[in-house]
Amino acid sequence: MLDLDQVLVVDGSRFVRDLLTRLMKRHSNATHATGDCGEARQRIAESPGISLVLCDRDAPGGGGFALLEFVAGLPARRPRVLLTGRRFDASDRARARRFGAIGCIAKPVSFRAIARALAASRPRRFTSVSPRRYASPPARAHLLDPTALDPTGPPQQISWTLHDLSASGALIDTRGPIPVGTPLRVALTVGDERFQLDCEVVRIQEPAWETLPGVGVRFVDVAPEERLALERELQRVGYPERETT
Repeated sequence: MLDLDQVLVVDGSRFVRDLLTRLMKRHSNATHATGDCGEARQRIAESPGISLVLCDRDAPGGGGFALLEFVAGLPARRPRVLLTGRRFDASDRARARRFGAIGCIAKPVSFRAIARALAASRPRRFTSVSPRRYASPPARAHLLDPTALDPTGPPQQISWTLHDLSASGALIDTRGPIPVGTPLRVALTVGDERFQLDCEVVRIQEPAWETLPGVGVRFVDVAPEERLALERELQRVGYPERETT
């Protein structure tokens, strides 16, 4: 038994939906199904009890990757997402990992493949993280270059939640690693202000009892007046002073 809370199956094929629903009923408190990713996004937003989403990469309503991007942008508890499909190449799997998917399973989907992907994702399930790590007000960063993380893939609109934010850098909740040294240009929203900043990834942080997973970035080549404006806004919205990332 996988002992899941609620499972959501998203697939355009009624046959596949029925098959996966029956398969997961024995391993969850409740199993739901839909053939449309738009409806799936609404259900996820309204049902925090959904702990696992099985989504076909080509499902109507935007497909599995659009659903992954939606889940990655949620500010609170997020379900794990497992993509299904006829075929996945290396770039598909890398893209899925970047958005936080726990795996990509080729159809026909077996219970063994689902259980294996769930078991591999367990080290990242830390629900008892020290509350002090969440003490600061939330901030968001939007990637301004949609091809920065995958120049060969289609443009992607990516946004992240930030923690430990200071005028020097932040921890970005990327739901996956980004190589150290990667340059990023982001639009940072803090309170009522928006800043466009250049960043560099300086560390990868694994989840632990007192730390969140993500990547640490430092802000580079920030103009003095922009840094001062950022410091003022951080102070206004209640961020504590921090050391340089």
